[in-house]
Amino acid sequence: MYLGSASIIGNGNSSTLEAVAENDLLIGLGSESSYVDFYINYDMNCDGTTDEGIITPIISINGQNIAPKIVQNQTSKNGTLKIENVEVNRQDALIFVINVAYGSIIPLYSNSTSATGAGVFSKAKTIAEESTNLFLDFLEKHPRMFLMLRYLLRL
Repeated sequence: MYLGSASIIGNGNSSTLEAVAENDLLIGLGSESSYVDFYINYDMNCDGTTDEGIITPIISINGQNIAPKIVQNQTSKNGTLKIENVEVNRQDALIFVINVAYGSIIPLYSNSTSATGAGVFSKAKTIAEESTNLFLDFLEKHPRMFLMLRYLLRL
């Protein structure tokens, strides 16, 4: 289950941080309970001499925190940060935070940001698309009418 993304660009004196969280997630489960993998994509570029970036997604299911994962880096790194095999049930509530922090020792500098998302686990549904064109709906329900219309157009 994709939760969002995070990025850090820092040079020791300044930084650009971004945390983007998916929100209002409705997650369909095929059975009453299931195991789910959560993940975020990240990109870090720490070019300073004594700087470092940290990205941490924190997940809570029904108010119970799942062990957070941390990616920490002093150079450039990108990838996917996963929290795997989390057991969830229908009607469970999901709240998560993507924390992004950057710091440098020389010169002394720090910055942080975060994004929060939420969702609920429910029964998987197949949703059929409905046409908004009444004429096409009518022809689909009455296929023989199309033949009659073709005949009338020839007259």
